[in-house]
Amino acid sequence: MIVLGVDPGINNTGYGIIKYDSKKNLLETVDYGVISPKRNWTTPKKLSFIYDSILNKIDEFNVDVLSLEKSFYGKNVQVIITMSQARAIVILAGYKKGLDIFEYSPKEVKKVITSYGGALKSQVRYMVDTTLNIDTSKEKYDVSDALAIALCHVYREG
Repeated sequence: MIVLGVDPGINNTGYGIIKYDSKKNLLETVDYGVISPKRNWTTPKKLSFIYDSILNKIDEFNVDVLSLEKSFYGKNVQVIITMSQARAIVILAGYKKGLDIFEYSPKEVKKVITSYGGALKSQVRYMVDTTLNIDTSKEKYDVSDALAIALCHVYREG
């Protein structure tokens, strides 16, 4: 099973792709990074770029499952709106490719990865890096969050 985890955002969409072999109980990191449209682009152009980038990752790595972060409440309504638009584009890309799509709340991901739903991003990153034997310390937190979302799916459904 190849899982694409996504931490959606209009300016930075983190993604992490992991492969899980249930017969051998092996996890392998396939790819990760951040999709970053140019800041001066219009929102429609940013969304199109995110959509195309996700489609390319799905095709390039033969992804089976898409897992992403659910929306959460925040004080800044504009941030929630743009994050929701990015989420919708990612969901649409997965749907168009026929993927199974799963959503997890930030608290659920933290609890699955660190055993504590209120964990700090640095704690999530530490557990992701330890579990996958990688070093994401030079990456934005969007990357470790996306990998955590993919791992959460493997632990919940794998």
